[in-house]
Amino acid sequence: MQTPKLFAAAVLAAGIVTGAHAGPVSTVTQTGAVPDQKTDYGNVLFSVTGGVNSTTFAGFNAALGTLTGVQITYSVNGTETGSLMNTSASSQTFNFSSNSNLYASDGGGTPAALANYLAPGLTLTEAVNRYTLGAGASTSIQPTPNGFGSGSLSESTTFTDATSLSEFVGKNFSLYLNTLSSSTFAGGGGNITAALNTSEGGNISIVYDYTAAVTAVPEPSTVAALGAGLLGMTFVRLRKRA
Repeated sequence: MQTPKLFAAAVLAAGIVTGAHAGPVSTVTQTGAVPDQKTDYGNVLFSVTGGVNSTTFAGFNAALGTLTGVQITYSVNGTETGSLMNTSASSQTFNFSSNSNLYASDGGGTPAALANYLAPGLTLTEAVNRYTLGAGASTSIQPTPNGFGSGSLSESTTFTDATSLSEFVGKNFSLYLNTLSSSTFAGGGGNITAALNTSEGGNISIVYDYTAAVTAVPEPSTVAALGAGLLGMTFVRLRKRA
């Protein structure tokens, strides 16, 4: 039977060449959230959307292709209400400020690059306000434009170095949110008390950028050449029979 020989000849005539074509650049997005709740608190797991389950972020699946970047966006928000009271028998003038640091920490398996980035956290700060209160008087705290009365902060980064990217491949992980709040008085002779009600939460977005797995396919010109080669071999065979 001559068909295999004819095909082999056609392949040689066409000079078959395959091209390595990368798929499109794609992304996988996961988000985590801790709803506003009364502070202080610690080791509250982020609720995850798009991950392995409701509390676990998925590592990058290498079967999808080559990981080229990991985009991180971290944000926090909070509100603070409350009052200040002068317990002295005389009028007092004093400065008051407060702040709260919200930081994410390893809930299990967190890539080192991500844990290190999130460790410092973000700090909501109420700027210093000056108050004068008469004996036994009280007042509500004064929210400030920069936001601890009610505000939010956000930061973002993208990991692209090989070491950091390797930490995200195939490794699932969880994250905690924690808060550390404090208040500062200057003046008042130790006679000022604060009753504060603070509620805070946080959000995180993790986006994997990747190039889809490479697929080897015949070049279009090669397919055409193969067809022409087969046609030519068939013509030659028919002439010989004639």
